[in-house]
Amino acid sequence: MIALRSFGDKGAVSVERIICNHCGRDLGPKQPLPHTLAFCRHCGVWINSEGKAQPRHISEAMPKIMAATAKRRKRRAKNEELISAN
Repeated sequence: MIALRSFGDKGAVSVERIICNHCGRDLGPKQPLPHTLAFCRHCGVWINSEGKAQPRHISEAMPKIMAATAKRRKRRAKNEELISAN
């Protein structure tokens, strides 16, 4: 799907959007990288930039990967805080 947006004096620019094929919700603009995934919070499914749902094993693995990344960031921030306190 293509939507038109206006950016100041540049005029209207066509922007492709990612639409969930299960519920029809807009998941944001299409990303330039081909393997980028968007998450539909309503359906709980990961959608690629072509608008196709990803296999179930990817949908189940991504939340675990994201949680592990968040834990690492939190741990790193805590370590940096302890180092700067000394």
